[in-house]
Amino acid sequence: MRSFELWYKNNNENDNIPIFSVHINFWSESVKKDSGPPDLDVGIKIKNFKSVNELIFHCPFAIVGREVNDLASKLCKLENANIVFNTDGVIETKKPYSVYSFKKNGNEEKLLLFPLIQDLEGIYYLIEEDNKTDIVFNFLTFNEYLKNKMEFSEINQVYIRFRISSTELKNSRIICSPRRKK
Repeated sequence: MRSFELWYKNNNENDNIPIFSVHINFWSESVKKDSGPPDLDVGIKIKNFKSVNELIFHCPFAIVGREVNDLASKLCKLENANIVFNTDGVIETKKPYSVYSFKKNGNEEKLLLFPLIQDLEGIYYLIEEDNKTDIVFNFLTFNEYLKNKMEFSEINQVYIRFRISSTELKNSRIICSPRRKK
């Protein structure tokens, strides 16, 4: 079966179990205004992200780096963030990251917006094997960096959003199944 998958490797440093929420939007030729390849927008919200060493998003086909686009900069625009999260919030810039804050069910939530393009080396990379690709997010490096930044100590949720633009999407089934890999 050709499917998308999401899994993680934990860091065993604490007992907090990460909680994932995956948001997917598929933009086909029927809804796009251009005749370019279909787009798959993927948003991954992780509560207790400091418990994660590595996050892997598996694509059932081969992709190259130029087919993965970071959407974090679009989320830094308040209007876009409010649409994506279906609420009204506030964007706060804390160098070098932005935080989106909003109220949900009476509780305030803060999401650290995770850019793919950042100063930390190797924060994400692609592994292609057997005409399949894994997009690997290196949270070990990210979490080590954040340990020294007090302004992020109270934030326990992160949000990653990226777009895959590939003609291979025409032939793929969109199935996401989270699983934990040790």
